[in-house]
Amino acid sequence: MFVGILAYADDMALLAPTAHAMRCMLSVCEAYAADFCVSSNAAKSKCIVCVSHLGHIISSDMDIVSDVDRCRHKLIGHVNNVMCSFH
Repeated sequence: MFVGILAYADDMALLAPTAHAMRCMLSVCEAYAADFCVSSNAAKSKCIVCVSHLGHIISSDMDIVSDVDRCRHKLIGHVNNVMCSFH
């Protein structure tokens, strides 16, 4: 399942798999804003790029804690699946 936008109150986050997809999504948002008189503050906008490399997620701030947690949860899930097959 692909989720392209997360919104809460007056904040939103666009999620895109590629830079091209992000530009397309921004164009759709721009057209929507023009049609419905919605304004935004571009000065408050941020872009974060997450790169996947060899199955590990490297974030823009080089933090690996979330990737370690992800791998740990994945391992626990696999171990639970194996254990369930023996019970």
